[in-house]
Parts: sequence; C-alpha cells; structure tokens
Amino acid sequence: MSDPIFFKSKTELKKWFAKNHKKINEQWIGIYKKKLSTTVYSSADVHDLAFCYGWTSIIVKSIDYFSYKILFRRRKENSSWSLKTIKRFNELKKMKLIKPQGQWAFDHRDQSKTEKQKNELSKTHLNKFKKNKLAWSFFQKQTASYQKYTIQWVTSAKQTSTLEKRFGELLTDSENQTKLLRILKSQNKIIESKKNKYPAGETPIEEAKNIGIITGSELRTLGIDTIEKLKILGWEKAFLKWVNHYPERLHTVVGYVVMGAVYDQPCFKLDPELKAEVKNFIKDFKSEFR
Repeated sequence: MSDPIFFKSKTELKKWFAKNHKKINEQWIGIYKKKLSTTVYSSADVHDLAFCYGWTSIIVKSIDYFSYKILFRRRKENSSWSLKTIKRFNELKKMKLIKPQGQWAFDHRDQSKTEKQKNELSKTHLNKFKKNKLAWSFFQKQTASYQKYTIQWVTSAKQTSTLEKRFGELLTDSENQTKLLRILKSQNKIIESKKNKYPAGETPIEEAKNIGIITGSELRTLGIDTIEKLKILGWEKAFLKWVNHYPERLHTVVGYVVMGAVYDQPCFKLDPELKAEVKNFIKDFKSEFR
C-alpha cells in the first residue's frame, strides 16, 4: 500500500483527484491536524472531493502528533450509501460540484443496503419501557451513544424471540440501575487483557500519551524505547536529546507532547504553568544554540 500524499494546497488536491480518480483504485492522503500553520486543507475538504469524484473513505490512521492519514477508495458498483452520505452528495450536487464519476457512483449504488430509517423501539416496547419509570429514568440519563447502541442492538435482532430477549435484558438491567451487563462484562475483559500486558519497566514508548508512530520511532533511535525510560529521563533531557538529533522538531508543540507523555496527560490539557516551562526552555535553548 502506498505512502500518504500530502498536498501543498487545495488546488493541488483538486488537480490530483481530477487526474487520478479513474487511474487508480485507492490512495492514502495525509492531513495535518487543525490549528497547525501547515494546515492548508481539512478532512472535510478531502471527503467532499471524494464524493464529487466517486470515492469514499475507508480507514483513518494516526501518523504522529501533527498529522494523520485517510485511505480513500474508488466506489464500486452496488456500494452502500448511508443517509448522511446521500444528504451531503445532494448538497454538493446543488452547488454543481459533482463530477460524472461521482454521479455514476450515486446512480449505481445498492439502494436496498441504504439505511432507510433510524433504529427505533416499537411503540409497544417504548410504552412498556416508559411505564417502568425506574428503568426509563436510568436509561434517559445515559449518553446518547449508549442509548443509540442499545436500541440498535435490540432492533437488529432477526428473530422475534431474540428481539424480545434483548429488550428484556435492557429493561431489567436499566431497572436495576446498571448498563447492559453484557457490555460491562465485555469492557471488563478488555481492561483485564490490558493489565500486565508488558513486564515491569518494558512498556513501549508508543503506549505513552501523545506519542505517535513517527515520534515513537525517533525516540527509539535515541535509546528512549519505553515509557519508563522517558519518565526517568524527564521531559527536559528527553526533549533536549530529541531536538539535538532532530533540530527541525524544535517547536513548542513538540515540547508539550514530551511533557504530556512524562506527566501522563493529553498535551492540550497541560496546566498553563507547565506550558510556560516549555516556552521558557525553548527560548533559553534557542539563545544558547545561536
């Protein structure tokens, strides 16, 4: 699979799609994260162009703290479209942006696979749920994603007996003031599987917060291959060692990344005082470097 392509402008991105949308079947496209000076186009820009030329996104993967990549692929005949995708397609069509290949992909979609309606409980089940005030009150307090998932889980049952059994589970667990027990059991298994995953002192550097694939490989070349080594070294020494080998990395954001990894917290949530430490450190380092 090819390496991601990073474009210098939206114009260059448009030219690439116009030239290659029929020649190749798929391509990784690199995108810089928002709020970076290097950002010249967004994920939404690429998705819209993909719609116009009959392509769609397949996979999203992180590259490092600064960027990520999305695999886009040319749509085949009888592909499935969600209602959200169809809505955006129609919006772009009104703006006269849809290209012939994009229209072909839309016209040749498999309409039987298109989501026709939202998953909803039947009136009978909904009334039964609401009559059980204790269960309904608990369910209403849960997140929208949990409600959506559980309702979809119930309504996706192919047999009536299975549907009734699933609804009974949801009702009983909600009445007992707990989320679906099957979900909790699954979550606990994941948590247990992660415990003691690595021997003491051997947790890979990539497991640290904020550290991406490229960042991790760079730190490994410096001998900082575990989280434990990074924390023992401290953010200042680790950062200094890093930028001495990779001077192009001398940036406040990179400093935040290392400090966040050491303190085990997202770099954007660092206290202002800690961020000030990074800025002062970089300022002093630059003066010495000159």
